[in-house]
Amino acid sequence: MRHSHTLLRVVLLLLGAVLINSVVAQAAELSARVESAEAAAGEQVEIPVTVSGSPGMVAMHLELAYDPAVLEVTTVEPGPLLAGNALLEFNTEEAGRVVIGFASTDQVAGDGTLVVVHFNVTGLEGQTTPLNLQNGRAWDEAGMDILVNTESGEFTVSQAGLPSNLLLLLVILCVVLLFGGLFLLVLVIFIRRRRPT
Repeated sequence: MRHSHTLLRVVLLLLGAVLINSVVAQAAELSARVESAEAAAGEQVEIPVTVSGSPGMVAMHLELAYDPAVLEVTTVEPGPLLAGNALLEFNTEEAGRVVIGFASTDQVAGDGTLVVVHFNVTGLEGQTTPLNLQNGRAWDEAGMDILVNTESGEFTVSQAGLPSNLLLLLVILCVVLLFGGLFLLVLVIFIRRRRPT
C-alpha cells in the first residue's frame, strides 16, 4: 500500500514538472509588425516586416493580407535579422495574400527586420489597403511554440511626384540661371566702372 502511494507521488511530481515546463516553454513570445507605407501608382515599394523580443526561434510562419487591386507582390527577401543559412520561402497563389515561412539552423533572436516584401503599386491615387499580418506562428529549437503578437499596417497610393530626371533637370536649370545672373551683374558693374565720366 505504501509502495503504491510512493509511486503515485512520483508520477504526480513528474506530471507536474512536465506541465510546468510546457507552460514555461509556451510562455515565450515575440511581436511581429508590418510597417505602414505609401508610394505612387506604377512605382515599386519595399515594406519591411519587423520582429521584436524574439527569444530565439528557428522557424516561423506568417501571412500578409492586402487588397490585390492596390498592390501586387513581386518577391520577398530576407532582412538583416535572418542569418545567411536561413531557408526563406513565400507563396502568392491566393490573390491578396502572401504566405511567408522560414527555417534556420541558427536561432533568430532579438529585434530587427525579418523580411522585406516587394510590391508593385497597381492601385489608383488615394486608394488604401490594410496590411494585415495573420496566422503568425513560431517555434524554438526544442519545437515548442512561441506566441506571436502581430501588429498590422496600412498602405496608401500617394500623389505622383515629379520624375527624378525632370527634377534633376530643374535643379541644373536653376543653378545655370543663378550663375548666369551673377555673371551679368558683374559684367554690368565692370562696364559702368570703365565708362568715362
